Amino acid sequence: MSILFMEGFDGLLSATQIAKKWGFFSGTPVLQASGRNGGGNIHLQFGRVLENGVVVANDTLIMGAAIYPISPRTANSTFWDIQGRNSSVQIRVVLRSSDSKIEVFRSGSSSLGESSDALTSDTYTYVEIKVFCHNSNGTIDLRFDGKNVLSLSGIDTQGTTEAFISGVALNGDSGAGIRMDDFYMADTAGAKNNDFLGDVRVDTLVPTVDDVSEFDTVFPASPTTHFDKVDEVGGVDEDTTYVETPTNGDRDIFEFSNLPVHPVPAVVLAVQPWSYSKKQNGSGDLSVRHLVQSLVTIHDQEEQGPTAEDWRVMQNSILEDNPETMADWQESEVDAALFGMEVV
Repeated sequence: MSILFMEGFDGLLSATQIAKKWGFFSGTPVLQASGRNGGGNIHLQFGRVLENGVVVANDTLIMGAAIYPISPRTANSTFWDIQGRNSSVQIRVVLRSSDSKIEVFRSGSSSLGESSDALTSDTYTYVEIKVFCHNSNGTIDLRFDGKNVLSLSGIDTQGTTEAFISGVALNGDSGAGIRMDDFYMADTAGAKNNDFLGDVRVDTLVPTVDDVSEFDTVFPASPTTHFDKVDEVGGVDEDTTYVETPTNGDRDIFEFSNLPVHPVPAVVLAVQPWSYSKKQNGSGDLSVRHLVQSLVTIHDQEEQGPTAEDWRVMQNSILEDNPETMADWQESEVDAALFGMEVV
């Protein structure tokens, strides 16, 4: 795998709901409906922190997002902390208020270098960084809209006692803050998407139609539609609308909205199904997994949680290839694919 995580900041309503995907938050990160591609974004100010620990222990991380510095710039913005174990800081990425350049620090305090260019306030710039964590032979490459603005090699990029990266934290500043959109994380472990991805967009698609041939869950009772109980257009509504079954092998599969129309066919780097599920008390060993139907075949994904009773979990799968063709997704294939869940 190379792509580890993608986030468009769409379809969520509160910091609590963001944390269901990210794993931890503090303060009050604010979701806004003013993203750069018609969706949402996140507004980060001082004390608004998101942490994501989905990265497996690896020595290299590639990361990108559209960054919108809000004027007036009155305080430095530590918008990325690249972390080791237990939220310790390996590399800190800071947007300076004095000149709007980005400065990179080891362990949050030792300056390693600054960007040759500055970001423009009240404008989105796609910022990417690639870090190889090592105590003497580390490297850092920083890009603005695909242009290299900082390249360091043969340096100490290890801010802790261990040379691996396990996650990232998003932060803001004590001034007007920044907006962030179209975020991704990747590593170098796979055969594709293992370097800078460039300026990407993350589009959120939702269920629109039940696939009645794979319509198993027992609640709500037929003929009530199911897709509108899990489409979460207005945010995760917990136990208000949902589908439910106590039976191993039951599944629901749905048609989804299409990708936005592009002037040329989109290059689809990956598809990321998300689900939010709860295990009822007394349900024994049951768990859930994602399903992908491309053409006629239903492809089972890896079994995930929840594993404990009365425990809720948000889970994702990353599919860089169409499981039917084992090749890159085509835009038309994404539009035609069905996605769902199965109890196992």
